[in-house]
Amino acid sequence: MKLLVDTGSDYTILATEIITDLGYDLQKARRHLRISTGSGAIEAPVINVVWFNCLGERAEKFPIVAYSLPETTFVDGLLGMDFLTRVRAIIPVGDASIQCP
Repeated sequence: MKLLVDTGSDYTILATEIITDLGYDLQKARRHLRISTGSGAIEAPVINVVWFNCLGERAEKFPIVAYSLPETTFVDGLLGMDFLTRVRAIIPVGDASIQCP
């Protein structure tokens, strides 16, 4: 998957197709979240995935917002501050990389 690091996003977001392909039923989401998008506010289901692995860091029972970004973004989702904070990511702006302690 291609995720865009988005320090302006509080939440990690994955395309609904990916979430359903992983076997999660969006209709059974216990929680929904109202988020602002470029085209207005939407309500999206939040799924607690068994685990989420990114940047070499694994998060157990991690909440993911299921929402498909427009195809013109060319990414499968956003890596939000919820994950980046959890893994204490360091983003050195000068070399466009991300490091986890």
